[in-house]
Amino acid sequence: MKLFTLILCMAAWMIVVNAEILKFLYKGLPQPTIQKTSQCMPFFDESGRSLQSVIAPSKVYCFFYKDRECHDIATWKEQTHFWAKFGNNPIQYNLPAPQGFVCRGYY
Repeated sequence: MKLFTLILCMAAWMIVVNAEILKFLYKGLPQPTIQKTSQCMPFFDESGRSLQSVIAPSKVYCFFYKDRECHDIATWKEQTHFWAKFGNNPIQYNLPAPQGFVCRGYY
């Protein structure tokens, strides 16, 4: 029973440690929006400002989506995703602009 509890605690700890925080900067806003990885972000905020850059603490893999709920992956001339490295990563995309955006950790 103690071994099971130990394994359960270690698994929970790994989930917390691996949950990376990303910062998303929308055009014209001075402060970034903070989100965990693997959460869908709207490509345009409530005021219609587009996502300008992703600030990542490590390498992440980001995907473009046709919808704001991130169900339908976008494909524009083979562009479905991009790698975001450590630091500030400007977002470049083909038209029409995506509606949703998700970044996942790279392990």
